[in-house]
Amino acid sequence: MIQEYEAFGSLLGQVSRVWRKAMNESLSEFGLTEGTWRPLIYLFRATEPLSQNDLAELMGLDRSSVVRLLDVLQKAGYVTRQEDAQDRRIKRLQLTSAGTEVALQVKQASQHVLQQVFDAIPDDLLSSTQSGLQQILQLLGQPR
Repeated sequence: MIQEYEAFGSLLGQVSRVWRKAMNESLSEFGLTEGTWRPLIYLFRATEPLSQNDLAELMGLDRSSVVRLLDVLQKAGYVTRQEDAQDRRIKRLQLTSAGTEVALQVKQASQHVLQQVFDAIPDDLLSSTQSGLQQILQLLGQPR
């Protein structure tokens, strides 16, 4: 039984690489890479300002990598860092109006890739695949 699934990890990695490439190509007109557009989307979707640590955890990156990404985004005028009212060591992240505009453009441009892929796959198969991947994440110790 295990032999049937040996290629699964390889296939999953290949899908991930091709997915990132398609998204990066779709978003290249904005001068953004996955490293810079993903934080914008996480911040855009957040219901309250995230800390740098929160963002690192959501993105599955170490804090120093996120700090470097935020430096780039702050220099571009997309993100501000503000001290937390309760703990000055914590920096809360806010999208600027330019950052919000770019995040909206990124979201819209990415819809083309999503539509191209997901319109070609039956809903029940997508739902089953998503459920299976979430279960794999949980079994590997990474709750979604």
